[in-house]
Amino acid sequence: MSERGGISVLHVDDDPAFAELAAEFLERDDPRIAVETATDADGGLDLLADGDVDCVVSDYDMPGRDGIEFLEAVSEEYPDLPFVLFTGKGSEEVASEAISAGATDYLRKTSGTSQYTVLANRLTNAVEQYRTRLERRRRRERRNRQGDALLELTTDDAVTGGDFEAALERIAETAAAVLEVPRVNVWLFDDGRDTLRCVEHFDRSSGTHGSGMTLDAEEYPAYLDALESNRSIVAADAVEDPRTAELGDYLVEHDVGALLDATVRSGGEVLGVVCHEHVGGPREWTDDETEFASDVAELVHRAYRNRERVERRAELETTRARFRALTENTTHAVVTIDDDSTVRYANDAVEDVLGYGPEELVGGSLETILPERFREPHREAIARYLREGDKRLDWDWIELPGLHRDGHEVPLGISFGEATVDGEPRFTALVRDLTEREERER
Repeated sequence: MSERGGISVLHVDDDPAFAELAAEFLERDDPRIAVETATDADGGLDLLADGDVDCVVSDYDMPGRDGIEFLEAVSEEYPDLPFVLFTGKGSEEVASEAISAGATDYLRKTSGTSQYTVLANRLTNAVEQYRTRLERRRRRERRNRQGDALLELTTDDAVTGGDFEAALERIAETAAAVLEVPRVNVWLFDDGRDTLRCVEHFDRSSGTHGSGMTLDAEEYPAYLDALESNRSIVAADAVEDPRTAELGDYLVEHDVGALLDATVRSGGEVLGVVCHEHVGGPREWTDDETEFASDVAELVHRAYRNRERVERRAELETTRARFRALTENTTHAVVTIDDDSTVRYANDAVEDVLGYGPEELVGGSLETILPERFREPHREAIARYLREGDKRLDWDWIELPGLHRDGHEVPLGISFGEATVDGEPRFTALVRDLTEREERER
């Protein structure tokens, strides 16, 4: 297709003088039109194979293949290409046959120059409709390709499983292929937010991955301000765009003509940016490409969150393992409850102190081992602490009785601790049996 509104026309007519005359009038009538000519169907097919043609205009009565046979050959290779039959020897039968064979339009040659104005109008209308259909199909194909890519990435094991480096590689490879760009970079801020670090650099031509480049935030205030203010930076001409012009040295060195940069955000905070680099001259990014780039940035954020989740889970499992190792080897009872006073953990020593096996307590209420007179105060104390943070009691050491399985009360010394597990509070009590001490005192 011709660049930016130009219309490339192939005119096939066995009378070269007439073809040249028609070309002159068409180009004069509409400056957008540029005409190439051929004197027979075979020559026309060669020009179609070699060039970028928007519309074919053909005579009917020609040596070798006639206009209908030429139309059928064109339709087989280029089924959507506009084809106007422009002939001096024709009839209603020929017109009907042409339309049935897929001709876009049919026009009889007449005397005078006004026929070229009519022809110019017919073919420009045909080309505009052709381009509209072509763009719709391309948009549909792009969206289908984008949707398939996003679905594949969303369910990719590396993205969902928290393997951040592998996830970035898969995301960058897919984005480069779908957007047809040679390079994709993922940059993340460091903890101090004074440096952007490239954590993924994919070069599509070589199929290689890298990382390690850095940008000093102080040197790129306009670019970073644009990242903060926009979901994406759509720079058709990256060197001239004021939001990306600061990157000029990098752009020139790597021949970057256009940028499509989408911010990676978490709760409104910019974590980094995914850069899609178009090499060469400027490039107009479509709306669906811009939307796809933002979806890619969201996938980077999802992979980032999943990595944190996996790391937290690993830390939690390590903590739990240490906790179990400590509590299972102590002679003191250990009981953990949640904010509803449901017992979440009890070690074996609790049976020696209160007569209940751990399996009897876990999943039930702490009130099972509280004397009845302490149950309501306990509920009020938990609610007050969760609401106001008011402990009132000394969590380091307090002496209270516990209710033994057989119904008698056991004197206890208790130390409390608090932790957060999966975003929820947990309260752990280290419980010492004070019975022997009281007997000694007596």
